[in-house]
Amino acid sequence: MKSNFKAIPHMMIAIVLAILLLGQCKMNTNFNSPNLMGIRNPFYGLYNIPSDLNLPLIQNVPNFQNKDSLVLYLQNNADDFSWRTFIATCWPANLDGTPDTNSSFALKSNHVVFEYWMPSHKLYTKDGKIPESWDQHIQVTGNSLLTYIASELRTIPKLNTLEKTEADHHILIDQNRNTTLYQLFYNREAYEYVTNAKLYNLEGQKEFVKNWPSVTRGLKVIENDTQVNIVERYRRAYFSIGNTVDSSFKLMGGDYYFLKNPNSSIIKSAWRIMTDKDDKSRYYIRNVLNDSNQTVEMGLVGLHIVQKVSEATQWIWSSFEHIDNAPGLNSDGLPDIDPNVKYSYFNPENIDTNRINKPNPKKTQNKELWNQPHQIVRINPIAQSTNAINDRYRQKIRMVDSNSVWQYYQLVGTQWPFLPTLFTSGEGYTPNIMANTVLETFEQKNSSCMGCHSNARFLTSDTTTRGYGYNADFIWGLTNVK
Repeated sequence: MKSNFKAIPHMMIAIVLAILLLGQCKMNTNFNSPNLMGIRNPFYGLYNIPSDLNLPLIQNVPNFQNKDSLVLYLQNNADDFSWRTFIATCWPANLDGTPDTNSSFALKSNHVVFEYWMPSHKLYTKDGKIPESWDQHIQVTGNSLLTYIASELRTIPKLNTLEKTEADHHILIDQNRNTTLYQLFYNREAYEYVTNAKLYNLEGQKEFVKNWPSVTRGLKVIENDTQVNIVERYRRAYFSIGNTVDSSFKLMGGDYYFLKNPNSSIIKSAWRIMTDKDDKSRYYIRNVLNDSNQTVEMGLVGLHIVQKVSEATQWIWSSFEHIDNAPGLNSDGLPDIDPNVKYSYFNPENIDTNRINKPNPKKTQNKELWNQPHQIVRINPIAQSTNAINDRYRQKIRMVDSNSVWQYYQLVGTQWPFLPTLFTSGEGYTPNIMANTVLETFEQKNSSCMGCHSNARFLTSDTTTRGYGYNADFIWGLTNVK
């Protein structure tokens, strides 16, 4: 190896190896290219969801021999990756769910790209049936244009298909006394992995651990001229991996090939019901249908995006939320209230420190107590470097549209594995603690997306697994199938 490795501590070898192997891919960004409106478009080309982190060669990282400096550099790279992903997944969509390349991020749209992904309730059904095909909501008649059946559009879901609890299985009530609702979406690559592996029901999972189908895309391992079946070797699920270019390296007697491939990506979104009391101009709003088929407007308040890429096969974990959700804490540990903000989950006129970040009682005959608005604050401040990236992207949003709803969203943080060893849960999750006020509301002090999801197992009740189950590759969705 190059002499550069001599100055690198042993614990950093895995991430440095990834940097060296995956090379000098550049961002697909040209901030000087015009858009169709004839003005400078800072989002030119960013409708493509990035498939890797675009890491540089190790010697091109400033002060790479210093661990803290290297971590900060990589964190900035990961945060920028998160914003580019947020832009691509929230890009205005065509009727078939593809990005509308004639539009631009920050412009008003009826639907965005991730709304056309497969919702988890259609992938893991209550009766364990085969999921609908990716294009089942599209009706094709002869050679005519695609037409869409409004009642089957995935972008207009039923209210009762959304989940009612956040990650800690508590309800979250906003200041209008409405319950926050949640919905998960799988992109096509993640959807096809689950369906091709037949992991969407118990019968398929039991068959999976007998036959170990080799359906992982984006990574190929050759030993003694024979391709290794990764899932059989490690007895686990292994979602398909994203990479922008083909690359290869040798390790422990094998040849490893990362192949150009779109990444598996899964989104968890949080929504709250919009009322006349809310400033709807500050929210991305979608329509859902209640039991009476009446339209209910819901505003996006939180978004987790997880993506499996070659530099971090334990996924990259990006967390966004609306800036009006809740205040942070000041130096005295009290809510740092901005008088110009109407918080969705905090009432500054009724500060009871005993109720801050406390869930409502689950078992009570008093409906007022069960349904009282929560008092939520942000425990962990957003990193200064992350806030700087937030400011940079929000400035670009205002360049396109000074009234854009997207200027009111912020990156809370990006979590990634400092030691992304292949086929393991990885180590050194960075940052160690990361929490979203509407997705990990009541466990902010100890919240770690990767720490929690690394425990995900499937077939945990199967007697052949002695109760421990099989590694679900960080995806809890595989654990509760029928």
